[in-house]
Formats: sequence, C-alpha cells, structure tokens
Amino acid sequence: MNYKIIGVLFCLLLTAGFMRFYKLGEWSFTNDEIPTHIEAFNLFEPNRVLPEIAKFEAQPSHDLMVPQLKTLPRLIPAAHFVHWVDYKLFGEDEFGSRVLMAAIGTLNIGVIFLLGIPLFGFGGSVILAVVVMLFPEHIYYSQYSRFYIQTFFLSSVVFLIGGYISQNIRDTGFYQRLTAAVVIGPLAILMVLTHSITGVVWGIVLVAIFAEFIFQKKQINKHDLTIAAILTFWSLILLAVYFLHIRPITSNWNGGEPTGTSVWGGVQSIVLNKLGWQFSMLSLLGGIVMLLRKEIYHLTCAAGCLAVIIILPNYVPWTAYTFLFLFPFLVLLANGIDIIRQWIASAPIQYARTWSTAVCVIFLLTNLHSIKSYYKDGNRYQWKNVASFILEKYPDVENVLFLSYPANPLYRYLPDKNVWYICVTKGIRRTDSDYFQERYASYASTHDTYVLVIVHASYENLKLEKRRMVDENTQYLTSIGADRDDRVPMLVDVFISNSP
Repeated sequence: MNYKIIGVLFCLLLTAGFMRFYKLGEWSFTNDEIPTHIEAFNLFEPNRVLPEIAKFEAQPSHDLMVPQLKTLPRLIPAAHFVHWVDYKLFGEDEFGSRVLMAAIGTLNIGVIFLLGIPLFGFGGSVILAVVVMLFPEHIYYSQYSRFYIQTFFLSSVVFLIGGYISQNIRDTGFYQRLTAAVVIGPLAILMVLTHSITGVVWGIVLVAIFAEFIFQKKQINKHDLTIAAILTFWSLILLAVYFLHIRPITSNWNGGEPTGTSVWGGVQSIVLNKLGWQFSMLSLLGGIVMLLRKEIYHLTCAAGCLAVIIILPNYVPWTAYTFLFLFPFLVLLANGIDIIRQWIASAPIQYARTWSTAVCVIFLLTNLHSIKSYYKDGNRYQWKNVASFILEKYPDVENVLFLSYPANPLYRYLPDKNVWYICVTKGIRRTDSDYFQERYASYASTHDTYVLVIVHASYENLKLEKRRMVDENTQYLTSIGADRDDRVPMLVDVFISNSP
C-alpha cells in the first residue's frame, strides 16, 4: 500500500468519522431504537427488567409487537449481539447506544475505498467512497441504533467481493478469485444473521457473477469449476440457514398480518427519497456506459436490487429496508461521475484535469445542503423536547396519550407519567377502520385530564371524522420540531384535553 492510498484513506476515515459522530447523542431516540434496546437484552440478558418494557406490555393491542421483541433478536442474533456489546461498553443513552453504529459506518467508507481500487481504479474508488460518505441515508443510519448500517456494511462488502470474482473472469488471477470465493461465504452468512432479508443479496450476486461469465467467456476450465463449487457450497450453507433457522421463526411473522404498501412506493423510495432525480440520472449514465463496456456484473446487481425494491413494498411498509439494496446504485452513480471526470480530463483544453476535478467535486457536494439541514434534527422527531414541554407546562397531569407507533420513546422520557398509546391504524398495514374511533372514545370518556401527543403528519392525514374527534376533545397547544431547509419539518403536535 503506497503513501497516496494511506493518505486518502486517513482523510476519508477522518471526515466520515466526524460526520457520523457529530451530534451523535443529541437526537432523541426513535420508534425503532426503543425496540432495539429491548430486543438485545431479551436475547442476552433475559432476566433483566427494563423500565420501558413493563409500560409497553401493559398497552392493549400490542400483540403484533411483543412477540417480535423476542423472536427478532433470535432471528438475527449477530446484529443484536453488536447492539448488546455497544450498550455494555458505551452505555444505553442516546450517545452510547449509537457509538458502534457510527464506528461501523465510518469503517465502511474505508473498506469500500480499499476494495474498490482493484475494481474501479484509484480515482473511481475515491469517488465511490465519497459518494457513500456523503449519502444522507448512510449518515442517518450510522447515527441510528438499529441493525441497518451493520447490514449495509456487510452487503456492500459482499457486492464488491462478488465484483472482484467476476472481474477476474476476464483476467488471470485464479488464486485471487479463489481467496475471494472463500471469504465471501462467511461474510454472506454473517450478513443474513444481521438481517434475514439480505439472503436475496446472495442470490443477486450469484446471478451477476454467472451473467458476467456468460458475457465474457464461453469455455469452462477447471478453475471456473473450482470457484463454482465453492460458491455452491456456501449457497447450500445459506439454504440450510434459511430452512433450519429463518423459516421456522418467520413462518407466522406478525401473525400473518399483511404489511405492504405499493409497487410505486418502491420506485418512489429510490428515485425521489433516496437518490433524488439528479443522482438517479447520473446512475443511469453510469449504467449505460457499463453496458456499452459489457461490464455486466454491476448492472445485474443494480437490476436485481431494483426488482427487490419494487417488489418489497408489497410485503413490508418500512422503506428503511430499501437502504440495504442501494449500494449497486451508488456504484453506478460513482461511475457516472467518474465518466464525466474522465471525459473532461481528456478534453483538448487548458487545465483539463483541474476542470475535471472541479466538476467532480461539484457533483459530489450536491447533497451538502441536505446534510447541513440534517444536522438540525437528525431526521427525527424531538421526543425529548416534547417530554420537557409536558413536564414543564403540565407537571401535575399524570396521563399522556399519544397516537403513534407502539414503541414510542415517550415511555423512556416520561417514566413517571401514565403513558398510553392508540395506534392511528389497526395492525401494521395502513387500513381505514373504526379501530381508532372506538379506542379514542373509550380513553376520552374514562380520563378527565390528559395531554395528547400526535405526529403532525399523522394528524393531517387523519380522516375527517377522526380529526373531528381530536378537535372536539382537546385544545391545541404547540408544535415541536426544528425548521428544515430541504423538507417539511418533522413536527409533533401537543394538545391538552378540554376541562371536564
């Protein structure tokens, strides 16, 4: 490794680390981070009594959530082991619970850079690492106490090592391919044990390697058969993991409750919410050039992940899952930027290389505005500020009702209040029913004084009759949240019940 690579690696890690540790403990816990805490201790310290679990289990209609708090950590024990180690080493507060996630996100940038050099060259690898480093979703999940950044780290490495195997089909280097084929299997197994849905990634990588082989060479030799045998062995191991471990646990997941949204949700998630239109077009450019060069592996990976992202919303409502399949698109995006850089650098103009670097930097800094805005609220609702407002303005009100996802952080931030929740919809799927009206009417009739908390977007999206019920029984107090420059602010509305 030469000094130039070491210097760039140091700068990447330093910058990525700063961006991922900056304000790490300032953000409130999210709805997903509370279950992570419960799940990790359910698996590794099952006899420990957590303060929020008693309140959570006392709530009605949590039947779909409580079993998951026990089964999910057994489904993906590797992920929850990392979280448990994080809690034990660095604490269970907002900062400590996210330290290892930020460290993994930082390390991910350096690993992508090093593994990308033999695939994309030095310049292309730098661009790819910077693209991932500045990708807002990557920053967000690096500051998020949930397993997503662990899985993204492993899936990105699996994709890159698969690319190394496929690239060497065209070149000499059997022992390099052999080493990659041996290493990729354990990483894929570990990846699946951090999020079971990424078993699909292994299938995509295998198909992409096979597609590259078909396009690049026609005759099979003994080296190819050796690599194929190793990959087949790992595939059999993963199938055993699925049938013996994953399938028995997930056969009745969420009680069979349908949880999907729509196909358009998948397309919108990647084009509008994740990459953005401008980066989607650059990814398309990178894909077209790869197709012309017959670099089939990365195109096949992107096509496979696109199919998963389109299909996935039919089964799960959480767009966080699409983050796990975005790496091949970031590869195409980096390739698109690198193509423009090379085109300008080769142009017969003065200072061509300087201009090419400048244009490259402009493209890479496109997300700077969103990143700056991100650090105003961390893309999270400010539950700590909501709790502080309630404690300051209404210290004597014992009852707090929130309309939200069951595992709300208010359990943690209001330990001495009677915190109760009503899910705006019945079950996990977004359905319209009388469920909300029945439960809210029952609560309002049995509690004279209470503070009502609801996410502003949820309030705005309530059907007219539901909003009328809220308005007739409460008075609006305030909305809590930070102003954003790039999107609608994430506000929480607070109400007080009408005097009896």
